[in-house]
Amino acid sequence: MCLSVLRLDRRYSDMQPRRPKGGPDGARDIQASFRGETVWGAVGFQNQVSDSPRDKRDAKKKFADDLEAALKEKPDLKGFVFFTNVDLTPGELQELETYARTKGISHLDIYGRERIRITLDSPEGLASRIQYLQIPLSDAEQAAFFARFGNDIEAAITRGFDQVDVKLARLEFLQECSKPLRRLAIVLDFDLEITPDELGPYRVLVVLQDLGKRDPHPCLCIAGREAYPKYSIDGREELRHGHQHIAWSVNPDSNLQATIISFGETKLKQLFIDAGVSADAMPFRTLGSLDDQTAWVYCTPSLLKQLTGLGLVANDYVLFYEPASEFASMTGDPLVPLPIHLTERPSGEGWVSLMLKGPPYPEFEEHGEAMPSPPLVVYRRWNIAFSSYTPWRVPPAPDA
Repeated sequence: MCLSVLRLDRRYSDMQPRRPKGGPDGARDIQASFRGETVWGAVGFQNQVSDSPRDKRDAKKKFADDLEAALKEKPDLKGFVFFTNVDLTPGELQELETYARTKGISHLDIYGRERIRITLDSPEGLASRIQYLQIPLSDAEQAAFFARFGNDIEAAITRGFDQVDVKLARLEFLQECSKPLRRLAIVLDFDLEITPDELGPYRVLVVLQDLGKRDPHPCLCIAGREAYPKYSIDGREELRHGHQHIAWSVNPDSNLQATIISFGETKLKQLFIDAGVSADAMPFRTLGSLDDQTAWVYCTPSLLKQLTGLGLVANDYVLFYEPASEFASMTGDPLVPLPIHLTERPSGEGWVSLMLKGPPYPEFEEHGEAMPSPPLVVYRRWNIAFSSYTPWRVPPAPDA
């Protein structure tokens, strides 16, 4: 209990009990630090005290004996804390302080019964009072306690649940890693709901490449392009959202899917380019096999202007997602041969390669003088590394 009371004084830190269940304690019951200085503490509680002259005499003797024992064990000790359940007067406390200073103690702190009571009756001490003395809280004390610590308790509980949730999500994902890779989807996000006329022709491509294998590196590719169906509405034609998704592998070469999907929607804020894949016909057979792979992302310039974010889903997990503010683009054709569905250039547009912005170049010195940062954009690749993060699971649809 005394250690718990001392913890409420923010001036002390690194507090440790010394053999609270008995046994040799090295001449102290408590060890702590006070503003960087080592402090030892002793406890001198008596049974059935009445603050009689004998009780006070015994408390003073216990104080002197404990201080002498501490100094014998550690002659350079400068800080000492003493706990007693005897109520000492200010004059008696001054007497003990004078005695301690003659022994070289520069920091003395005495917790008498009244000081301990005041501490335990404060909102900060109520929890210790219940734990060690089993004194129930009154309604007013409960209100004071939760007014002072309610938010902290709620936050601590939430953090505890969050940590458990994180560990469970990690275990669940690691278990899913052994399952066959069956689905890939490119996620395209837009700032506002967008119509086919506003989105226009587009191309998007993600290439997963195993740079750990010898060249030619195995690749798994998923791409999408517009395929807007026309609807006749009141004698006029209207475009609705639809796309063609294409999936194939390189080294080994295999065409996995080329399907046209029509949504019938006039406006969309998020678009999924979703393709099923067969594990037997590609270089990445399980979800876990995508670990430590590199992704290359390409799209047409007009699509890039509309995007607010882009990600990739494998099975039911988001492997990566980045907001458009993190994109760094440069003109460049894809590094893999494209199927005929993607060779056409919509509106004369070529491809741009999307990298991610990296940290700026640090300033460097030349001949002892600071030079300005080079005017170069730093790029980083889209890397998949399950060791550094756990992909999050896509929540099921509301009617699932």
